[in-house]
Amino acid sequence: MQETFKLINNFWTEFEKIKKTISRVGGFDGFCQCESEKIIEKTSKATETRSFLMIGILVDQAVRASSSDNLYEDFRSVFTYPKLVAHFDGSDCSSFWFCYHVHGYDKKVDWSNVESVSNIIFSETRGWLIKFYDTQVVERVKRSMLEDIRKNYRANSEAEKLSKLVENFF
Repeated sequence: MQETFKLINNFWTEFEKIKKTISRVGGFDGFCQCESEKIIEKTSKATETRSFLMIGILVDQAVRASSSDNLYEDFRSVFTYPKLVAHFDGSDCSSFWFCYHVHGYDKKVDWSNVESVSNIIFSETRGWLIKFYDTQVVERVKRSMLEDIRKNYRANSEAEKLSKLVENFF
């Protein structure tokens, strides 16, 4: 899990430095979707940050959506992915936002980097879930991610690429 923790810590370290310039911070653990590009652009590794946010938020939301009992609470105590808050109502915004074609964000996604980051996050998260829970939980989280992708990723090519990564690494 060291590589995942490194990605998480790198994000929060950089976010601390730039959050003063963000007008809509989403509580202590995230930010509004309208600020996402500003945040990404101000980080030292924008390509990696976009990939990290897309994959980390996908996993975080899938664990919450598929959890029962204390799973999500346990997960959040270990994996502190940022929250992406929807601009209009403050609910969770899908990780699809980071490749939203209407604003041209799809052109900013480096799928090779997304693959590298997802390999780290998916495999290490899967390992943690198996160690502390079981394979049934892993399957529920995986189904939840695939359902999120099916519902929210509007471009078929992006949905196919990301679904393949989930299937390969989770």
